[in-house]
Amino acid sequence: MMLLDLMDIVFFVGTAMILIAALVNLSGRSVVPSAFRPSNYPATFYRVMGAIGLIVTDFLVIPQTRLWGLVLGGLIAAASLVTLLRHCRYAWSVTAILVLVALVPILFTPG
Repeated sequence: MMLLDLMDIVFFVGTAMILIAALVNLSGRSVVPSAFRPSNYPATFYRVMGAIGLIVTDFLVIPQTRLWGLVLGGLIAAASLVTLLRHCRYAWSVTAILVLVALVPILFTPG
């Protein structure tokens, strides 16, 4: 397997992770608002995060806007990581760390 193939796989997995998180946030299942409640966010903030996640996914899929997706996705993941660590939710912060790690190879993906 070539390095370029591996980077493509990591890119698609990272983009899929962001898409899944966005769809879960938009679903509005009872666990989603309860996850945002301890952070004192507004009641429907999870829907805003879901919409931003879809925008990030769209940006990442289009090669001309990939850098915008990387920047926006990185900011969202970093802000959520800080929030989770501030509220001592260490197990939940692993996901944000994985998203940040998955965003790094996108910088080096040609296209």
